[in-house]
Amino acid sequence: MMKMKILLPVLLMISLLIVPVYAYGSNPNSSSNPSSGSSDKLAQKLLSSYENLKTFLQNLKGKVDPSTAQRIEDVLSKSDALVEDAKSDLSSGNTTSAIRKLKQALSFIRDLLKTLRNIETVKEGAKLNYFIRRASEALKRAWFVTKNLERKGVNMSNVEGKLQDVKSLLDEARSLLASGNVNETKSKLNDVRMALREVYREIGKEAREHLNLTREKVVKRIKFIEGSAERCIAKLELLENRLKGANRTNAANRVDMLKNKILQTLESLHSHMKNGERQKIIGDVRALIRYLRFCRGFRH
Repeated sequence: MMKMKILLPVLLMISLLIVPVYAYGSNPNSSSNPSSGSSDKLAQKLLSSYENLKTFLQNLKGKVDPSTAQRIEDVLSKSDALVEDAKSDLSSGNTTSAIRKLKQALSFIRDLLKTLRNIETVKEGAKLNYFIRRASEALKRAWFVTKNLERKGVNMSNVEGKLQDVKSLLDEARSLLASGNVNETKSKLNDVRMALREVYREIGKEAREHLNLTREKVVKRIKFIEGSAERCIAKLELLENRLKGANRTNAANRVDMLKNKILQTLESLHSHMKNGERQKIIGDVRALIRYLRFCRGFRH
């Protein structure tokens, strides 16, 4: 079984043998009445889950013994009746009733799959579905990082195109698995793995370039502030000497105090930059900017 290597950590997802949590997260006989928009979306998700699982079981019938095939047929027949009633409820706007029936139908499928979990095709399908879900999570994270970089001004159009390609490959893998084409699904998922690896490589490249540019801007800004601070010190020394010559000792002391604070902060900044202490560097820069404001407003 191939190993999906996702570069970023992804959440563990449930396998094909367990219907999505939202399918039976509440009592099937519950009479709760969720908001219209969310309940419509939930009903469509439940219906989609049922159709996918039904297709898988229909394809499975030809690969099991007659007794198991009959059990599958019996469960599908019972579930189909509920789903048809649910569709009628949806058409008439009775979403709550439709959701209850869809959950019950999915519960029948879930119980059946539990009894079939030792069948090789089911086990293989569960593994493949697990990798599809992992890849889907990795794709979502890649989209998130891509959009983040775009908001910071990075051109990610090339990566976006590749992300769309990965989505298409995943959709094909889902269709193949639902049709029971295990070997073709494996091959398609290998394509997904390679495509995701390329996508993350591109994202990493763009992120590093953006980070390098950002660092250059930050360093340039710090150098500018350092230069301003050094010029300020020179002006303060001249001012201090003039104040002392005019016997304005208190004013001269205030100027000397500001000059020393700037000198100490410059030394601190150089030390923190040498050690790569980012938060302390930011604190030093903010302090220098504040002192420079005092320097500009200083009067003798």
